[in-house]
Amino acid sequence: MLTVKVIRSVLALGYVVTILAIMPTSAQFIKQPNAWSGPHGERDNHVLGDFNGDGMTDLIRIQKDISILSNTDAFVWLSTGTRFSDQAKWGDGLVAFYGESFGAVLGDFNGDGKTDVVNFTYSHKRSDGGIVRDPLIRVWLSTGSSFRAPTVWSSISITTPVVGDFDGDGRSDVAGISGGAVRVLLSTGQSFQDAGTWATGNGNFMRAIDIDGDGRDDLVEMQPAGSTVKIWLARDKKFVLAGEFDMGSTSPKYLGDFNGDGLGDVMVIKGRKAFVRLGKPDGLGPLQEWGQDLAERGLLVGDFNGDGMADIIEFRGSWNDAKALVWLSTGSQFTGPLTWADHIRNWGKLGDFNGDGKTDFAQWQAYHSYVWLAK
Repeated sequence: MLTVKVIRSVLALGYVVTILAIMPTSAQFIKQPNAWSGPHGERDNHVLGDFNGDGMTDLIRIQKDISILSNTDAFVWLSTGTRFSDQAKWGDGLVAFYGESFGAVLGDFNGDGKTDVVNFTYSHKRSDGGIVRDPLIRVWLSTGSSFRAPTVWSSISITTPVVGDFDGDGRSDVAGISGGAVRVLLSTGQSFQDAGTWATGNGNFMRAIDIDGDGRDDLVEMQPAGSTVKIWLARDKKFVLAGEFDMGSTSPKYLGDFNGDGLGDVMVIKGRKAFVRLGKPDGLGPLQEWGQDLAERGLLVGDFNGDGMADIIEFRGSWNDAKALVWLSTGSQFTGPLTWADHIRNWGKLGDFNGDGKTDFAQWQAYHSYVWLAK
């Protein structure tokens, strides 16, 4: 890959002459040896987190199909920074219902720096083979080498759960819909405390991010097939509506800290151009154009050069022959697309697999898995 760099501009015969240099771009994804190979199979069964708290992204495989409960063992592959460890059974009874409003969700629910699992609908088999399902909220806390036996943290039924730290105490909490309103369950480290209703409305599709930079996660409410987002700022045991902001497009919205100021921002793609509203203490700023040649859907957000600003990646191409295109944030715009890898599959799971502060990606097939580290 090559980059055009301005060396200097000089005045010659009354004209400004800009001197350019064609320089190699060192940043790229480097495919790692097969020593990383560990998890394989269906991609949706695998979820990423830091299960032993060492700053490197690990993988867990959780059963996603309610009809296949013969094996609900949770297997974990820990990253050593140079490979995945051999699979280890960390627990059982975990079933993730992808695409529904309940299931297994990850977070750090006791604030010890290790990723835990909360299950909003617990399922298991009776001795006669029948399926039992109850609405109790159970948590599997990570010890760093296994999950503790699950314990019931709450009996309150909620749907569309969203995990975030809504009171700023360093522990993951849960917000969800209950009785037609947004209800919050605050973690004490040992159970969920019912904090009651924090906002009215049905919540639509909600995501958590700290918009105003006060250390508490806020809610971004996205209207189905709509162009606007509502910003709900977390205050003392309530969400305050900061406003409804038009993003100019009904395409998916993406969240991240795109300028590295510690405040969450919102991005949308319209006409293959990126538009961003930057977070402010009272909501969102004006809509600004940031980049071009991006797909409207299928983008992922990560910090691929480790500068503290969120970047964009798109896996563009056919199933078995795609490119990893990256748009790097300068703090006011995206630079790209830059081809960081090619001849790969057209999907990837993001994480920091070697703990260097840069976002990498992993892919797996029926019998192999591969990691590309950002360099």
